[in-house]
Amino acid sequence: GQGLLPTPRDWGEDSVTGQLGLYLLFTLRLLQGLCAGGEISAVSTYIAEVAAPRSMGRCVALIAISGNMGFLLARVAIWSSQWVFNEDEMLH
Repeated sequence: GQGLLPTPRDWGEDSVTGQLGLYLLFTLRLLQGLCAGGEISAVSTYIAEVAAPRSMGRCVALIAISGNMGFLLARVAIWSSQWVFNEDEMLH
C-alpha cells in the first residue's frame, strides 16, 4: 500500500491529497518499524525458550545475521535500481 499513496509531486505542493499522502506514509512507516521491532524481540524470546542449550548461541546469532542480511539485500536492490534507471525513470 505505501507505493500507492498520493504524493505532492503528482497532486501539487498545495494539495490536501498530496499532504495527506505524506502523513499516511510517515504513519505507515512508523507502524512498520514498531512491528518489526516487536517481531524481532518475540522471535528472540521464542528461540531462547525452545533452543537446545548447546546451540542457543548459534540460533540467536542467526536472528541478528538474517536481519542484517535483509538490510544488505535491500541496499543492493537500491544500488541496482540506481545503476539501471536514471532519476526521471525512478520518479515516474
